Amino acid sequence: MSSHVHGIGEVTATQSVTEDPFGYDGPPDQFLARFLASQRAAGLSLGGALLRPEREGVVEVLALDPSPTSGGGSRPAWLTSATQGVATVMAEGQARVLPFQDTGGMYLTGPSGYLGLLPLRGEGPVRGVAAYLLDETTQHGAELAVRRLELTCASLGLYELKRTFERKQADLELMGGAVSLLASVSEHDRFKAAAMAACNELAQRTKAMRVSFGVLRGRYMRVLAMSQTEQLNRKMRLIQDIESAMEECLDQDLEILHPAPDNADFVSRATADLAERHGPSRILTIPMRLDGVPEAVMLIELPTDQGLTARQVEALRLTSDLLAPALIRQSRQDRWFGARFAAFCKRHAGEIVGPRHTWAKLTAIALLIVLLVSVLYPARYRVEGTFVIKASERQIVAAPFGGYLAEVHVEPGDNVVAGQTVLATLDTADLTLELASLLAEIESYRKDEAMARRDGDIAGQQIAQARRDEAQAQADLIAYRIEQAVIRARVDGVLVEGDLKRQIGVALELGQPMFEVAPLDTLYAELSVPETRVTEVEVGQTGLLASVARPGTYLPFAVDRIDPAAEVVEGQNVFKVRLSFDEQPAELQPGMQGVGKVDVGRRPLMYIWTRDAIRWLRMQLWI
Repeated sequence: MSSHVHGIGEVTATQSVTEDPFGYDGPPDQFLARFLASQRAAGLSLGGALLRPEREGVVEVLALDPSPTSGGGSRPAWLTSATQGVATVMAEGQARVLPFQDTGGMYLTGPSGYLGLLPLRGEGPVRGVAAYLLDETTQHGAELAVRRLELTCASLGLYELKRTFERKQADLELMGGAVSLLASVSEHDRFKAAAMAACNELAQRTKAMRVSFGVLRGRYMRVLAMSQTEQLNRKMRLIQDIESAMEECLDQDLEILHPAPDNADFVSRATADLAERHGPSRILTIPMRLDGVPEAVMLIELPTDQGLTARQVEALRLTSDLLAPALIRQSRQDRWFGARFAAFCKRHAGEIVGPRHTWAKLTAIALLIVLLVSVLYPARYRVEGTFVIKASERQIVAAPFGGYLAEVHVEPGDNVVAGQTVLATLDTADLTLELASLLAEIESYRKDEAMARRDGDIAGQQIAQARRDEAQAQADLIAYRIEQAVIRARVDGVLVEGDLKRQIGVALELGQPMFEVAPLDTLYAELSVPETRVTEVEVGQTGLLASVARPGTYLPFAVDRIDPAAEVVEGQNVFKVRLSFDEQPAELQPGMQGVGKVDVGRRPLMYIWTRDAIRWLRMQLWI
């Protein structure tokens, strides 16, 4: 048959293969088998197979003609050879002709036949390969036969198009039915009416004996609606068994069908008990989810002589998925306020202690702990300000007489000891000469007095004595001044003023101030407190000072007095607060500055952190 001319009979046979594939309503496997058989009957091939590659190089045989049962029982040798070329045809996407050597013709030098491999395309890439044993003995005849087979293979595409159209039409019907049911349920504002409408409509569409709807309440299921039933009594055994079957479905979060198929992977004990006690019946329970969490169950009871097809189960599943959000939310909203509030708290408490959003929960817990500590923990509250060390008393050292400054022995800041520390020395050269002159006069007057006494001149003696006494008094005054020229400290303390080393030789007048000495036992600190804090400071409160010179040394103090009037310091109103020390620290000196903190008690951390903001807000809002 390799060289025969295909005439009218062949064309008619080809048309029989390609005649309307839309008229076939059988399953796909039968259509594929009949398709290959029609090609063989038309003389286009001696046998055919539809192949689909699987993983790891395995090739699945979708259809084979003639089948092993009708043609001998084992897979034909040509099919084994054809599977070896499937990968090449899938990769190239082109039809190929392969020579075939039958194992029975071991003494033949050439091929015993030819194989034709045709790629089968769907809507996208190549999806399979059609392999044929060709009734040809030449390469050219085999290529012509492959071309004719390509024409007939178009029927596969038409059949696939028909199947796709049927699936989409069925999907639209499913969606339309589900949407229409949802629309009828949405017409009711109250949950009970909506649930009853859903149960009655499903019972009518599926011709079910009974349709029940239940919602999770706490840890147990509660039947809230049943078809053709207005009042439900939870004490009835039927209601209790239905709730048990619903809990079985909800716990597994799976659709449960009774009688269960042989390969079922679910437990249906409670469902079987329900069918046995209140049936016999077929039962389908479908979990209904809200935000991915199962919270309700739809239970459908059918007569034993009425089964459910896969398409019907899919339709019920789609309907339940659409009804679930509306019915579950309505069931929540129709409860009284206390139940809604309790459910809200439980739901959000579950989210808080659940395993999701770990970092967000840890952050929230940390913030909550910080908030609680800031509100409940009373921390030490201090009022802060700057201070300066001052002396309550100061002794001024003045020039004892008019003269010139000869030497200066101290500088401001030096500690002085009463009677020992020499502050300065005045020039005594003129006084020394004057004292010598006076001493000479005194000696002269003494001689005059002696001569007058010898001569018996009483008047002359008295005059000489008077003059000698006068000169002696002047000499004593000059001697006193010479002694006072060495100026010494009169009290123990610190020299706070009197930098005179650059004024040596300057003329001084009697009583002119030269130095100021601050006694150490009269030192105090003057703290400048802002007016926003002064109301929190009271006399008697204690605190600590830290000077700039000694930042690591803290000196305890007590509040002695608060000045009633404010002063402007660097553009800010402050009140002067006088601080005293129980013991005068040796390291303190007048003029030292630093920071002082007054302990005013304990306040919550939240108050300490927000006092400025609250005070500003109250000023702005006038409250």
